Amino acid sequence: MECPRCNKTPQVMAVEVDLIKKHIDKHKEYNNILSDDDAVVDFVDKFAWIMREAVCAFCSDDKCEAKKTKEESKYPPEIDDLALMTMIHNCESDEELVAIELNIIKRHISEHKWYNEIITYSEAIKDFLQKYAWVIRELRKAQSKIS
Repeated sequence: MECPRCNKTPQVMAVEVDLIKKHIDKHKEYNNILSDDDAVVDFVDKFAWIMREAVCAFCSDDKCEAKKTKEESKYPPEIDDLALMTMIHNCESDEELVAIELNIIKRHISEHKWYNEIITYSEAIKDFLQKYAWVIRELRKAQSKIS
């Protein structure tokens, strides 16, 4: 969903393209992909959703329609915020990033746990952060290009 208030699609796309360019060689090697085009398609397929989530999470406009729709999860976790925050703290140290990760994880952890056949929330959170926290950190660093 495009935000009708900030409409920073060109800046967001430029940051996402930079992120892909920066990591495409590692992505090709890690996933045994030979072609740059195939690697870009695979990268976008795996990480575009978390890039969009992170960009909206860093948005400071409380009236942002895209941010509001992302705040509700269709699969709310069966775990409270304090327990989630504690588990994230065990993996991370940056307070601001932890709060943003909490909001993103709250929306996706139950689905992630089920989809990846993970039994416990603590293991699901570790797995989620291992796969996606680097994207959130990279987009946080690039926020000045979007703001």
